[in-house]
Amino acid sequence: MRSSPFRRGMRSHARLSFGLALLIVISAQSGVFMGVKAPPEELSSLRIMESSVRSANLVDVPAWKVGLMMGSATPINLLLLFVPMLLILKHRSIPASFTNSIAAVVGAYKPMLIIGALIFLTVALAPYTFALSGLVFGPIVSCMCFVAYQRLFR
Repeated sequence: MRSSPFRRGMRSHARLSFGLALLIVISAQSGVFMGVKAPPEELSSLRIMESSVRSANLVDVPAWKVGLMMGSATPINLLLLFVPMLLILKHRSIPASFTNSIAAVVGAYKPMLIIGALIFLTVALAPYTFALSGLVFGPIVSCMCFVAYQRLFR
């Protein structure tokens, strides 16, 4: 009798702890989980924000907060940068694509840090430049990512 794929995947404690850590990071970025107990004034501002969303009123959010929020996803985006290309161009499975993408980025961390810094600057400056930084640097960064893919996965 074949064992369940769910049991086979959870044999390692390292995989389980990595999955839980990734879940905590993603939930913290999305605002579902807050690691520190928030002061009452922050909770009241969250309640005001929720009520304004329900009533369709716009809330004035500073541009630096929007840029920081969008830029904070850069490390996860950088680790998973090659997953779509591996799925489409190399016809790899989803778990193999995730594993190979993370291994390639970690293996070539110095050049990938430069690409990550450009991605962060492009995304973090978008609220200040009315998305002009994304329109100007987006194609350049995309070409850099494709060249990195070609060099890493020959």
